[in-house]
Amino acid sequence: MTGNVQGKKVETPREATQAENSPDTFIILTVSLIALFIIGLGIFYYFGLLPGTMPPTPVQQ
Repeated sequence: MTGNVQGKKVETPREATQAENSPDTFIILTVSLIALFIIGLGIFYYFGLLPGTMPPTPVQQ
């Protein structure tokens, strides 16, 4: 448990390392990297940077 001692948080060494050893951090990292990869592919596709793709043609009105 963290305590408040003159505005500073105090943690025990066990509490400080609990978040580092959490298996959820690996899952969050993996999902985030996959999402960034998909977003990057979408941007490359949109601007025509992938092989076999062309950038969208502007619409003239």
